[in-house]
Amino acid sequence: MKTRVNSNSIEAFKELNLSPRQEEVYQCIKSTGQITAKGIGYMLSLSINKITGRINELMHKQLIKVEKIVKDKAKKRSRVNQYCIRKETDPLNIFDESWEDRYNSLYYWVRENYPNILHEYFVIEKHEL
Repeated sequence: MKTRVNSNSIEAFKELNLSPRQEEVYQCIKSTGQITAKGIGYMLSLSINKITGRINELMHKQLIKVEKIVKDKAKKRSRVNQYCIRKETDPLNIFDESWEDRYNSLYYWVRENYPNILHEYFVIEKHEL
């Protein structure tokens, strides 16, 4: 099946800088529309451990999103995510900040607003003069 694709779209896709495994996972999600991590592993003949990391990386690059949460057919009680390609009009994926990011933002805020307190902290805690 041939589709008409804008040359700008092709160039933008080449600029994504995806690893070969990320490219495989991305193309698998794109070809199926909606698929779970287990389904991607089945289609690519890879273990789930090799797939979940690539899914996480693609979500952080804002290329895919969680479409919906469904019940796993093999395990009736567990729920799994179905992934799909994120379109330009879809909202961005939101991630919680890590504790390092929260610490750094608080550190910089204190350093800007209260430089004397920060100096006292280093003298007391770090024993630096």
